[in-house]
Amino acid sequence: MKRLFIIILLDQIQYLTTRVQELEHYLGQNNQNSSNPPFSKPPRVYDNQAEKVDSSRT
Repeated sequence: MKRLFIIILLDQIQYLTTRVQELEHYLGQNNQNSSNPPFSKPPRVYDNQAEKVDSSRT
């Protein structure tokens, strides 16, 4: 049972390591080296409920 658990954990570590590398590569891109167009969607506007939650945290 322990061996199976270790194998599963090692597989998860491998997957997450690869995913982090992909995300780091993606974050390193800018408009000079990316083939994707600039982000054209406007920033997210939060509804009143979210603003109430955020203001209560301060």
